[in-house]
Amino acid sequence: MEGERVVVRVRDTGHGIANPERLFQPFQEGAEATGLGLYLSRALLRTFNGDLRYEPGLPGCCFALDLIPFTDENDEEGASETNG
Repeated sequence: MEGERVVVRVRDTGHGIANPERLFQPFQEGAEATGLGLYLSRALLRTFNGDLRYEPGLPGCCFALDLIPFTDENDEEGASETNG
């Protein structure tokens, strides 16, 4: 199962993203909030060897979550690393 990945896509039908190149940058000027949501979400996924990316397309926008599925094999590897 090594190398197998799962991609989950979330799409909406809104007006889209005006500046996609700025999506994952924190603390943007003019943002309605801190702008940390996508930045932290991507950082968390990358911590677990996954990724979060924007996939352009109309209508709306699409985000893809690239994940590595959890298996008993993953658990055994983690246990051996923590137990020495």
